[in-house]
Parts: sequence; C-alpha cells; structure tokens
Amino acid sequence: MIKMLDAGAYKDLDCSLMAHPGNNAYGAWARTLASWRANVTWTGSESAQLMVTDRIHHVIKNTDNLVTNVIPDRVESEWGVRDYWDQNPSFQLAKNYYGNLIEYFDPSKDETTSKFSIHTPEEEVEAGGSPSASSDQGNVSWFLPSIQVGFPIGGSAPKHNPGFTKVAGTDFAFDQAIITAKALALTGLEVLQNATFAENMKKEWEEMFAKLQF
Repeated sequence: MIKMLDAGAYKDLDCSLMAHPGNNAYGAWARTLASWRANVTWTGSESAQLMVTDRIHHVIKNTDNLVTNVIPDRVESEWGVRDYWDQNPSFQLAKNYYGNLIEYFDPSKDETTSKFSIHTPEEEVEAGGSPSASSDQGNVSWFLPSIQVGFPIGGSAPKHNPGFTKVAGTDFAFDQAIITAKALALTGLEVLQNATFAENMKKEWEEMFAKLQF
C-alpha cells in the first residue's frame, strides 16, 4: 500500500477502507502504527548499535561477523520503524461500517459467530485504541479518511504466523471475509451517495489533523 501511495494510487479518492482478520473479535475502529521500512548499510565501529528507546524490527542480511559479543564494522540489514505516525481512523466511517454489520449480518444472531466479541465504535474510542501492530493503512490515513476494520476467523495462532495461515484458508474464514467486504462496500456506497456524510467524514479528518502536535 505504501508503494501505491507513493505512486499516486490514492490521489483524488474520498476514503480508504481496509479489513484484516484476527482470532476472536470484530472491530470497527482501531489504531495501528504506520510502518516505515528501509535498507541500510552502517559502517563504523558502532555500526550495529541501537538506542534502547527505538521501536525497531530488523533482520541482519549480511555481515562479516555474526558473533554476538563483537560489534562488526559493516552490517547490511532490512528494518521497519514504528513511531508516532500511527493510524488516525475515521469515526464516521467506523460508525457506518458497524451499523451495516449489525443491520445486515448481526454476528450475535448466528451461532457460529455469537461467541466472538464485538464492540461499538464508541466503546472502542473510549478504550483508547492504543496502537500496537503496524499497518500500511496507518500511512494511508495521513492522506485521506481511512479505517481498518477487523473480523474474526477463529483459531488461537497469532496473526502473521503459519498456524494463522492455515486457519485463514478455511471456509469459515472465507465467509467472514465476504461478510466484512459487503459491509465495507455498503460504507463505500454511503460515501458516494450521501454528500452530507462524505462532507462530515472529510471535515472530521481535517479537524483531527488540525489538533495534532509535532
């Protein structure tokens, strides 16, 4: 998505709607850290040192020395930084999506989905939605109104792990993805067909950024 953003794919769009599967909860409003990645080569006697306050994920791809107690003079690594560029989700979009989900697909009325937790956008905002995981949608949210909703597919394996991949290939996971996509599509239609809603969505996004401090 970041490459699409850099290439201008989001230019002149009204909003961005995204979904991500999880284990046991529906989510309409949530914050995630934006992601910044780079390939870097350090040269020098302290080339592999990082500050203890950095929130950095990285893997060493090439070095002349892999001994843990020796700092090499040259290291090539690929890394990602999580920082204050977190996602700024649109409450207007989240509320509309939640309304569509409840009105047309209410999970609490289906025995296969009633076991999963679900909260209103108001409850999620009150909880704070403190960002933990990173997402390219976090980057996108700085350029236009955006949300990243969550939907449960079961299982206990953490996301982005082999066990979760297996769960994601089940018929139940597919059905959940289709339901989520339909609810998001209805939200997209509301943006296109309801000028007042679209204006309020954009105004909310602009006011949110006006309050941010750097």
